[in-house]
Amino acid sequence: GSPGPIRHDGIYRFDGSTISRVVDHDAILPGGTNYATATEISVEGGQIVFMGLDDPGNTGLYSAVGGTVHRVVGRNTAIPALGGAFGDSLMSSAQPQVGGGKVAFNTRFRVFGANVDGTGLACLVSTNSLLPDGSGHFEEFYNFDGVSSPLVFAALSAGADGTGNGIYVLQGAGIAPVVTFGAD
Repeated sequence: GSPGPIRHDGIYRFDGSTISRVVDHDAILPGGTNYATATEISVEGGQIVFMGLDDPGNTGLYSAVGGTVHRVVGRNTAIPALGGAFGDSLMSSAQPQVGGGKVAFNTRFRVFGANVDGTGLACLVSTNSLLPDGSGHFEEFYNFDGVSSPLVFAALSAGADGTGNGIYVLQGAGIAPVVTFGAD
């Protein structure tokens, strides 16, 4: 009999002379499921982070560092300080970022950070965070850049006069506007 189709989908690294496998269809992901596909890949030096889908169809955020794949967050991971699990909210994530041993990613209502090995998961900014001028809260988060300090993010807000939509920077414990604009 025929051996069946050969699958080559996956993530591969080229170091200038050699191509090596990071993860592909034959890989077993943390948790014991098979890798199916990856989207939203981010690379910084030898660190890779990606939104992955396992063979049963569950989404997760994974990192690959030094030949080891880690699950940073999965559908059943508890949301820090809020309880409940991430579930399908991972599907609304923008491109994750990686650098300096840290990972940052967002869902529609929060921006999170963690270590590349999945430890230290924390909510960095959320819809409970006050706007810098105190006139309201953030409502939704979109694209962002950076993994620690500073972290730049785009957000819609519930500012008193509708002018809190814009781009913000989170540095240390403070949030400052880079540019804001009205809701009109």
